[in-house]
Amino acid sequence: MRRIGKLHTRVANLRADAIHQTTTELVSLTETLVVEDLSVKGMAARKPGAGRAGRGFNRAVADAALGEVSRQLGYKTGWYGTRLVEAHRHLPSSKTCASCARREPNLPLNVREWTCDGCGVVHHRDINAATNLAHLAVCTSCWEWTGDAERGRGATRKPCPAQQRATA
Repeated sequence: MRRIGKLHTRVANLRADAIHQTTTELVSLTETLVVEDLSVKGMAARKPGAGRAGRGFNRAVADAALGEVSRQLGYKTGWYGTRLVEAHRHLPSSKTCASCARREPNLPLNVREWTCDGCGVVHHRDINAATNLAHLAVCTSCWEWTGDAERGRGATRKPCPAQQRATA
């Protein structure tokens, strides 16, 4: 029993060290970081009807220590003079076309690639979200909250005047 406890302690220490090294490297090498304020508690909740399959994802989310990464980025950016931009958890970064700013209203999580009905560009969901978050770091005024601001739902991205000038 004691050996198992030592192993768990070692794994916990290795994970903590990896998080510290990664966050330190991120804040020391960049000028601006954008992080999404994800609902880790909601992601880790057991999904009804998922059976044993839902449990594995819950453990993976807990093991990733996303809250700790965000916390460390928060205080380390102050040390290194790096700017930290937090994207609201309901910001539809993966559903909004990075080219024309049109929002795809119904896009389930299992759809990894989608075509924008507005401009016809084919997007990979994660790359499109990363592009929108990178744009958020440059131009925070392009996103506006329409709808229920109290619950945070209804964010839309306006076409960016600077982006339109660059493509024209």
